[in-house]
Amino acid sequence: MLKIIHWIIGYVKFWASGALPEKFMNLVAHSGINIWDIKSKNGTFSACVLANEYKCLRPLAKKGNIKIRLKEKHGLPFILNKYRGRWGIVIGLFLFYAVLKIFACFIWVVDVKGNNEISSEQIKIVMEDVGLKGGILKSKLDIPLLQQRAMINLQDVSWLSINLNGCIAEVSIKERVKEPELVTEEKPCNIRAKCDAQIDSIEAYRGEAVVSNGDAVVEGQLLVSGVVEDVNGCNTIQHADARVMAYTKRKIYDEVEFNQIRRIYTGKVVNRRSMKLFNIEMPLTFVPTPKNNYSVESGKKDVKIYNRCLPLTIFYQKFSEYVEENIVLTEREAMEKLEEKFCTREETEFKDIQVLNKKPRYFIHNNKYCADIVYYCKENIAQEEEIILE
Repeated sequence: MLKIIHWIIGYVKFWASGALPEKFMNLVAHSGINIWDIKSKNGTFSACVLANEYKCLRPLAKKGNIKIRLKEKHGLPFILNKYRGRWGIVIGLFLFYAVLKIFACFIWVVDVKGNNEISSEQIKIVMEDVGLKGGILKSKLDIPLLQQRAMINLQDVSWLSINLNGCIAEVSIKERVKEPELVTEEKPCNIRAKCDAQIDSIEAYRGEAVVSNGDAVVEGQLLVSGVVEDVNGCNTIQHADARVMAYTKRKIYDEVEFNQIRRIYTGKVVNRRSMKLFNIEMPLTFVPTPKNNYSVESGKKDVKIYNRCLPLTIFYQKFSEYVEENIVLTEREAMEKLEEKFCTREETEFKDIQVLNKKPRYFIHNNKYCADIVYYCKENIAQEEEIILE
């Protein structure tokens, strides 16, 4: 702490030499002047003293027949004295302080806390719609009104508060606990076949099966009836439930044209960047948007400090030049492209279906390479159909 005080006030380091340095030290002590960091070397010694007390040492040195010489200057007063003629620095500091005070009047960041199911981006969009966003004056914010409007738009939030922490608006929420779905009485229904098939096995959990293993059925045929006769001969209507595994046959068709247009990139790349501060957009590069054959990749990057997004976003665009070339695929290349398309379709259309075998048929038609594939599958063909009671 003492070193900090000395630096703020300012101090100097001096050298002293003479026949009787002890006499000089006694005179300094009796005068009440404080010196420190005293070091002796080869008949001379050095010490530090406050800058405003250095002049008082000269008469004492004369009485003690000691010569003193200033060596170093340290502290804030000497730094300020060094730049006293440079008014640009003073004006710059003043403007910097003024800019900080002006920026402190705005909201810079909207921070969301307490959300698990609802995304932060969704909450920020809602807050922006109700009037809370980066770049708005804090004096214009009506916090209670903003909280009410946000609660109306966020149906899955049970509690919300907005707290201003400097230039940061912290939105704290508590998500609503969803009520469990009540199990209502099930509607009566039958189980019918959703496609033509041959029954492999049938497991009727509720209802009465009307087909057997090995039976061939057509689409829409009744498999399990929801009308069940009890031991007394009375009929009751139930919600039939069953798992009916059957062998099915599916057929899909696709095609690929032999004449294709291929892009060849020339290597010429044009980059464009811009920034958005609050709601003001400014270009960072002044390159015009290229025309003709260019593919574009775009994106953005939020500027963060200590994991907090600032109201500053950098946008970038990358334009890559290409030329188009007409090519003609060979049968082998067309088949490979066609197989890729079938693989993609199989991942979606046969997601819950077991494919036992498939028979492809390839042919050429109208300058296209075509294929239809017959799939032999095993799947659950049970489909519920509500029983309408009149």
